[in-house]
Amino acid sequence: MITLGIETSCDETAVALYHSSKGIISNIVSSQIKEHAPYGGVVPEIAARKHLENIQIVFEQALNMAQVKTSDIDLVSVTSKPGLMGALLVGVNFAKGLAYGLKKPIVPVNHLQAHVFSIFLDDKINIENVSFPFLALVISGGHTSLYKIKSIEEFEVVTQTLDDAIGEAYDKVAKICKLGYPGGPIIEKLAREGKHDYFNFPKLMADKSQVNFSFSGLKTAALQFLKKNSPLSDEEICHLCAGFQTSAIDLLLRKTFAVMKRENIQKLAIVGGVSANSYLRNKFKEEGKNTNTEIMFPLMPYTTDNAAMVACLGYHLYKKSPSAKWNIDEVRVLATKRRRDGY
Repeated sequence: MITLGIETSCDETAVALYHSSKGIISNIVSSQIKEHAPYGGVVPEIAARKHLENIQIVFEQALNMAQVKTSDIDLVSVTSKPGLMGALLVGVNFAKGLAYGLKKPIVPVNHLQAHVFSIFLDDKINIENVSFPFLALVISGGHTSLYKIKSIEEFEVVTQTLDDAIGEAYDKVAKICKLGYPGGPIIEKLAREGKHDYFNFPKLMADKSQVNFSFSGLKTAALQFLKKNSPLSDEEICHLCAGFQTSAIDLLLRKTFAVMKRENIQKLAIVGGVSANSYLRNKFKEEGKNTNTEIMFPLMPYTTDNAAMVACLGYHLYKKSPSAKWNIDEVRVLATKRRRDGY
């Protein structure tokens, strides 16, 4: 069985094909970083227009890579929420038209659930053998949330950010430091050359009774420091990046493991764009060893937005309930009203 996955929730136009016995047979991602870089963040209208320009091209590239024809597709899976309304509409309408023309079932997929399922694109983590429940930390430019994964279909929001997502904080600090976009990889690189204790960044959410995340104070601290001490030397910028990153990751560690202790769960998946950060990976692996916690990360190609995770989840949802009403009328674009709504 071949499942087509389509992802257009933000600024990557992505199409992938998942084979039920071979796994991912193609995965194409068209990035819009160059278009959004001048603005220091994603511009929704530009994102939607670029999706319109790219989706047919990316679709054909995915078919060519997999060496399959359109008629070989058995199932269509598409991200329907959450995300930018205009961007989602492009992917959903393309998927609906394709499913209608092929007379094939179509499965709407939650973008955040798909990120969690990205861990199963690693052959070392078999979805058939995974034990529930486990916790999943979803960290990206738009999301910082912790979920209890009870089954393939059951996701419970445990805690989330009260304001900014961690990826957004990285981007904003990079912007005020005039480092470029996206901020995550740039700050991570510069932080390797800096001293994390050179500047005194605040310890975020120090109250142990609070398990929410919050990054706006850290972003504000960086801004105020720059206003008082600019211009900074290149060396001082590296120190600032190191201090910022240490404080941000420390918050994730403290709150996540506090929740795991409270929930008595010792299995954690960490997914989303920020999960590619090597400093974060090392810190969570270290704490995992100290607490006898199993830590699961997606393979690097599947950390950022991609359609492979959408195809994978869509296939398993269909496999679990093949008799469900998987049709075009059931697919709707459902963008969240607020970033921190979780779903």
